[in-house]
Amino acid sequence: DDFDAYLILLSPTEEPIAEDDDDDGSGTNARIVATLPITGTYTIVANSYQTGEIGDYQLTWRGTTVAEQELALATQLNQQASALYQAGRYAEAEPLYQRALKIYEAKLGQEHLFYTAQNLDDLAGVYETMGRYAEAEVLQQRSLAIIEVQFGPQHPLTALNLNNLAELYHAMGRYAEAEPL
Repeated sequence: DDFDAYLILLSPTEEPIAEDDDDDGSGTNARIVATLPITGTYTIVANSYQTGEIGDYQLTWRGTTVAEQELALATQLNQQASALYQAGRYAEAEPLYQRALKIYEAKLGQEHLFYTAQNLDDLAGVYETMGRYAEAEVLQQRSLAIIEVQFGPQHPLTALNLNNLAELYHAMGRYAEAEPL
């Protein structure tokens, strides 16, 4: 509790394999959930998130629950899908985003602020890029609704989601709907 922790997990070959600065969006804790890919000695680097913060800390190690493993898998799928999307491999990204969304919704609920809303937005972007506008619109509107309820109409995340929906309407040629957003 003395400082905002930032953790990095290094593999036996000193490659970073996971990092985290906050386990739930509040407080000073950090948590890494990872499947260790090889046998060996791993290193956990504990640092402060802000420069110059000092204090005591405590590292705790435990096995994960099935639910935590499933959420870690969903996050991994989402990261893989994002990399495929960035590489222009939209058809390959789509099923990974869909699988991650199913896990997030099953474990966290359909209205979860970060994971579900972000995944909806990501999958909507894939559909928009593929020209599947009707599917993108439904997902983008769901994502926006979650963000607006959690943060309100004046929050920057709401603005970002409004902009994404406006861009979708622009791509669809629905300019009158895009402009007020």
